[in-house]
Amino acid sequence: MTKPVQKTVSSAMEVGTELVSRIAAHAPSVGEHSTAIAGLILFRRTQATACYRAAVEPSLTVFVQGKKRISLGGIAYLCGPSSFFLSSIDVPIESQIVEASEQVPLLAMLLRLDMSIVREILNREELPGAETSGQQRGVAVGQAPAGLLNACSRLMELLDTPRTYLFSAT
Repeated sequence: MTKPVQKTVSSAMEVGTELVSRIAAHAPSVGEHSTAIAGLILFRRTQATACYRAAVEPSLTVFVQGKKRISLGGIAYLCGPSSFFLSSIDVPIESQIVEASEQVPLLAMLLRLDMSIVREILNREELPGAETSGQQRGVAVGQAPAGLLNACSRLMELLDTPRTYLFSAT
């Protein structure tokens, strides 16, 4: 049974490497890069930063290279390659890029979430009840499962699709 697990890990590593290449190609310079896909923003940073305060809107951020520390309510999360930060509400955070260079920049993709559409999808699905906790903060942080990385890869592939095909299906 170890072979399928190894294949999944290898596949996730391969997808992560592919995402690094795709994001680097579409974010060739330092900064925040809007894309042809509404709500999809790519980031490239090449140096560590001091800690700064920011507000995060409902969004999913997937980090593919470099490291960033995000603090929320006194809890610090280290986001590195193949990790994600999901926010379902507007939240104030403290943020600091802790690992980035010209040779190995921090690369990430952020997808803004339209919460009315998310609620509509969730209402259609039969999902197991969530465990309640006094620690709920409206965010989730962790290692991205292979399925999420694959979905991100497919989304990035759309950026290589000619605009006429990408937006003509209306």
